[in-house]
Amino acid sequence: MKAGRVAYLGQSGMLANAMIDWAAGRDVGFSHLITVGDSVDVLLPDLIDYVNQFSPAQAILLHLERISDAQHFMTAVRDASRNRLVLAIKSGRTPESDISGMAPTPGIANRDVVFDAAFARAGVVRVDDSDELLDALETLSRMKPLKGGPSGHRFEWVGACHAGHR
Repeated sequence: MKAGRVAYLGQSGMLANAMIDWAAGRDVGFSHLITVGDSVDVLLPDLIDYVNQFSPAQAILLHLERISDAQHFMTAVRDASRNRLVLAIKSGRTPESDISGMAPTPGIANRDVVFDAAFARAGVVRVDDSDELLDALETLSRMKPLKGGPSGHRFEWVGACHAGHR
């Protein structure tokens, strides 16, 4: 597997294997590729914290099936999204495909709206399917690293403003 600038952290070994196969055919690499399955002893938020603190990765791709500790997860992704781009794909978007094993939440027909709100609050970009995730991986792998602009920031806003004239 080729070294890259994107870390993949997931809960599915099957999706990780598919990403390895896909990436190998396109000369795309990873800084980290880690799956935790059911997280018996290592939790996904701990890995997010590790990558955020110690990795040169420019972006983190997350594959989520379930979140066992919402507060720990939100703290980790909020902190990570301040330093790098964080993208997430969530399995079980429809009530029929929900594999969490949790009872339905009263008043919420589809628990997925909670994930939408949580991702938005944490600054995480949500992708809708594996094709979008792979497109994001390829784009992030091929773009040049951002360097500080004239103001020293990694992001510069350039725009045109048209003020009304009398």
